[in-house]
Amino acid sequence: MIVRVAVSDRDLEQAGTVAHIGPWRVTTLGDAAADDADLSPEEARRVQATQAPHAAESRRAAYALRRRLLAAWAGADCAAIVAPAFRAPDGHGAHVSLSHTQGGVAVACAAGPVGVDIERIVPHPTAVRVARRVFAGEDHVAIADAAPDEAAWAFTWRWCAKEALLKATGLSFTAAMATAMGPHADAPFVRGVRGVSIAVFRPAPGFACAVARA
Repeated sequence: MIVRVAVSDRDLEQAGTVAHIGPWRVTTLGDAAADDADLSPEEARRVQATQAPHAAESRRAAYALRRRLLAAWAGADCAAIVAPAFRAPDGHGAHVSLSHTQGGVAVACAAGPVGVDIERIVPHPTAVRVARRVFAGEDHVAIADAAPDEAAWAFTWRWCAKEALLKATGLSFTAAMATAMGPHADAPFVRGVRGVSIAVFRPAPGFACAVARA
């Protein structure tokens, strides 16, 4: 089973909204069994070229969800959708961002630059070690000082938020990881960083997701 998260900055007639988080609508989109039919020939080729089975499954689900979300956003049929290039709008003015991890995929669609990231919640020892190596001092200290059951979430939501910020703005990886995300918070919440609005939430047990809009 793959957790699927579709997020848009408008209400979509073809999708059932399950949550409002700041300006975002988290939606449900169709039956997972339709994945293969939702892929373009190029997308299907990329899935077939992916060697690890779990990675291929996640990529297939992510591509299919992207096409469904763009179709709902544009009021068009999936077959008519040509996915836009990275950080560029499609013919309907939609910007789209895609993320996938083992067991989870997320796609965000908006009228302006957007970034999304979904991750499994990282175990406590790994979270502290990685934070010490790549995060800004403020973030690293917050994670190191947190209780073990809080540190994993504190790290993972910050990682997702930084990745979403990077995708929405074009910041370098180093600059995004060095951007402080502020104090720890329970999801869902919205935070302003570098003039970007970042929404953080838990799409399912064991996962964190963040979506950023410049």
